[in-house]
Amino acid sequence: MGEIWISRLNYVLGEDEHDLRECQDHLVSPVDELIKAGFAKHHVCSGEQTSLDLAQAVVKQATAERPVDPELLVYATALPLNAAVPRGDSFDQTGDVKHLMDFPGSHIQADAGWTKASVFGLGQQACTTVMGSWRLAGALLGAEPDWSEAVCINADRFPQGAAYEQSYNPISDAATFTRVSREPEVGAYKVRAIHQITNGALSLANDTETAGSFFPWMHQAVQQTLVKAKVSKVDWIVPQNTHSAAWTVLTRLLQMTDTPVHEPTRESVAHMISGDNIANLIDLDAQGMIKEGDTVLMTAAGYGANWQCAVLEVGPR
Repeated sequence: MGEIWISRLNYVLGEDEHDLRECQDHLVSPVDELIKAGFAKHHVCSGEQTSLDLAQAVVKQATAERPVDPELLVYATALPLNAAVPRGDSFDQTGDVKHLMDFPGSHIQADAGWTKASVFGLGQQACTTVMGSWRLAGALLGAEPDWSEAVCINADRFPQGAAYEQSYNPISDAATFTRVSREPEVGAYKVRAIHQITNGALSLANDTETAGSFFPWMHQAVQQTLVKAKVSKVDWIVPQNTHSAAWTVLTRLLQMTDTPVHEPTRESVAHMISGDNIANLIDLDAQGMIKEGDTVLMTAAGYGANWQCAVLEVGPR
């Protein structure tokens, strides 16, 4: 897909922050077990806050000082219900399916004034959705010679009454923003490779089966991604916020025990459905721990079942 760069990574969280010790009523596992796993807080949308509200907030945050004018907007959701804007009981009252096709991507495009942007929706990749949106945007920029800039937005919130835990991970409602472009800018990362594995036979796996399948399939996904990126090792691993022991085990399996794993936002952010890699990468950059030319492996696993990895090269700083 040619040389593709990602930049201007941003995220926002649901406006209500909760200490897990006060949240047993909407969690599944005993709170003490989640705290032992490295979690402490999570963030939940208030009753009226929608996934579109999250998306609008992250766009405003990301473009406040440096506007964009993309030819492409990829609006990505992990949960199918977030791929449309809720309008009360309009469909139930009328039976008119147009109420089910009120797309948030169109709202963002119009509200932001991105009049030349084509809108694509991406779903069915669960917690791997952010990397999937980068891959789709990069492929489309490569296929359209007149396009130079894309924006990827992921926004998800759990519905009212949901248990805010999946596969032993407490969940935070959140939205993310990424600029994808042909040319680098200060603070950008070059995409060396993005790779995905889907095993549909695991689509109905329970939490225990999902956790057990993580290690062999993620091992395979990482190995294939490194081959695709033409690297044998990386300087950093930036994963999702999952159980604190997960990468202790996986680095041994991958023979990467000397590679630092950066996941400092687990305690404060929890698992952002599809965006915690971004939170961890932003922190890594903000700490001044990376330099131009470093390589970063990002990993994500999600229902479907999907495993997705990216190798990024740190650009001009």
